[in-house]
Amino acid sequence: MLIFNRMKILFYISLFLLLACTKEEHTYIIDNLNNNKITILGHGGYGVNSIDYPLNSIEAIMLGIASHADGSEIDIQLTKDSVLVAYHDVNLDDATYGHGKVYEYNWDQINSLEYRSTPYSSYKLADLDMIFAKLSNQNLTFTLDIKLPEPNDTVTNHNTFQNAILKLLNKYNMVSSVTIESSSVGFLNGLKNKNPNLLLYFYYADFTEALHQAVLQNYTGITLRTDNISKEQIQQAHDANIKVAVFGANAQNHDETIRKNVDIIQTDNVPHLVHLLKHKNPSALNPIY
Repeated sequence: MLIFNRMKILFYISLFLLLACTKEEHTYIIDNLNNNKITILGHGGYGVNSIDYPLNSIEAIMLGIASHADGSEIDIQLTKDSVLVAYHDVNLDDATYGHGKVYEYNWDQINSLEYRSTPYSSYKLADLDMIFAKLSNQNLTFTLDIKLPEPNDTVTNHNTFQNAILKLLNKYNMVSSVTIESSSVGFLNGLKNKNPNLLLYFYYADFTEALHQAVLQNYTGITLRTDNISKEQIQQAHDANIKVAVFGANAQNHDETIRKNVDIIQTDNVPHLVHLLKHKNPSALNPIY
């Protein structure tokens, strides 16, 4: 009988410990360069393969923010008449009813193009000016992923692209709330020369090269796929005063990604990441717009 009671006691102790661990599984101690907080950005607004709205559409971006993301990552391309368009793919054919490439057209030639994949038939391309006009005064963070076109990836094209970005950032007073990422050192350095206060991230697949260039060029940070960077490497970047942004984050790897102490997560599942990082602290939830 005594043995049985001891077994019961041990069972209840084990159950209590298990429940306690389960209860605390989403409590994180974050140590990074971002005031020990992780910025949550919807990847292309609400995430790749969202069934709600197409990537980079203004509807997807608004939905991500309404789900309490801190802002959005947006893929940016430049039209022939220097309008910044939120669009990811190389060809317009890939996701819209259009043909060719963004840089082959003036904005008024493609601004009525609709996304063609069901249920996206009623949603159109958005330009960055339109997006900032709606959201620039709401204390949000944005990352612009610069898509440089070929064969127009030239110094002249870079200059036009850079000037278009700077014009909008100045128009909406968003220099301090927008990070700009690119795999082109020349493009980033051109921006830095025009405004040394810009938050520039070198986007590269290899951590060693990414960190080397970020330190050498005095960039703010680096951007890598979350599966391609370890907690130890992130600490190495932080020791060099370089922030780390990651993409490719989803419900399957959010927990691991958070524990690496990254500074920015571009997530493909906004609600899940918000739940992990903000649900225990309602005051951290930004208002729904």
